[in-house]
Amino acid sequence: MKPIRIEKRIPFGFRGDWGKLYKKYNYDELVKDVVQWNKTAYYDIGQDVQFKFMENSVDARTIPSQLVDNYVVKGNYRIAETTDSYFDDRSGEFECVVEIGDIIFLRGRWYVVDDIESRNIYAPQRHSFYYAALKRIEEEVIQTERG
Repeated sequence: MKPIRIEKRIPFGFRGDWGKLYKKYNYDELVKDVVQWNKTAYYDIGQDVQFKFMENSVDARTIPSQLVDNYVVKGNYRIAETTDSYFDDRSGEFECVVEIGDIIFLRGRWYVVDDIESRNIYAPQRHSFYYAALKRIEEEVIQTERG
């Protein structure tokens, strides 16, 4: 498990909230700040990620969501923008630190990442903006400490 380090973010003009990012944990090494959700362990990457919700709650939606078979509840979705990325040695490009299936703790609430989209601008170098579709986790997230 190679640690993920944020290596690129837009330094000026992007104001958002700082959140904790948790990735799936496979118990290969000792880490701190492990949480359990949906029978899976996740570890804190060790750096806060900057997120910005879209303005005036335009990004907030409540739609039916099916967490388990034959059990439909209201799902709360948000869209959060981030510019935080890391250099991926395999692709040779910067990639978003947030991936589908990651867990985020932001503004006192837990979310799971449901989808990621990106948009690029060139000024003159490429700068990427990533839009994460976040689904609020209504169940309790169990926090544990390791490491």
